[in-house]
Amino acid sequence: MKKLILSPFLLASLSLMIVGPLAVDSHAVESKGSVTFEGEYPWDKVDPENPGEIIDPGESETAGKSLRLDFVPTLDFNQQVISSEDQLYPAKAQLFHSETPARANYVQVSDFRGTGKGWTLQLSQDYQFRNPEDQNTILNGAVISLNHSWANSSNEKTGKPLVQKDVIEMNPGTTYDLAKAEPGSGEGTWLISFGASADNQFSMKNTLEAMVSDGKPETDPVYKQDVYVNHAVSLLVPGKTEKKATTYQTVLTWTLSELP
Repeated sequence: MKKLILSPFLLASLSLMIVGPLAVDSHAVESKGSVTFEGEYPWDKVDPENPGEIIDPGESETAGKSLRLDFVPTLDFNQQVISSEDQLYPAKAQLFHSETPARANYVQVSDFRGTGKGWTLQLSQDYQFRNPEDQNTILNGAVISLNHSWANSSNEKTGKPLVQKDVIEMNPGTTYDLAKAEPGSGEGTWLISFGASADNQFSMKNTLEAMVSDGKPETDPVYKQDVYVNHAVSLLVPGKTEKKATTYQTVLTWTLSELP
């Protein structure tokens, strides 16, 4: 059996340690720190394929504060010739008031709540395409389709929102899920795109095509840029549907909601 032997010197040292002072006299005071913020969260719109770059896509409806919709697209299916055959018309791609090239149609969502509770993005079509002056002139059977959805952000610290991978074929009055950020994901600014340009850096399929008239690229009079169409967003119009030489319009409602 091993024995533990303490020498008299060590015992004396321990004794000194035990009988020495047990506490040090101390004093404490408190001071304050403060910071004051003003203004609002930044409302910058960014390039959906290069989200570190600020761009100007033009005017758009916005909604919300710390959780908000920064930008939603206007879908323009262009001027078409009346046809008795089924026709699929792609939407015009998004252009910008800058040198940024055309991009696929997209939505910009920002979550600056700091809670990580998540959110959902949904879309509904309020009614069928109809003439704004004559609501009885309806484009029966017309269907908007959205495809090739993907999410992008300069914020790599939180997980990506989940996007709808199946083709969405819209029925007026029905609400469709476009994207969902589970708790702990989707914070910061995110871009939900439908399609992509040929020069995207994420190996996404190119869905954009230049519009050409008489062998020359068409130029948009507002953006002063070449016009592209986006085949990921399209409008199917049946050939049997009655069509008049007039304009048909609809309203799309984009809804961003907190998760419970």
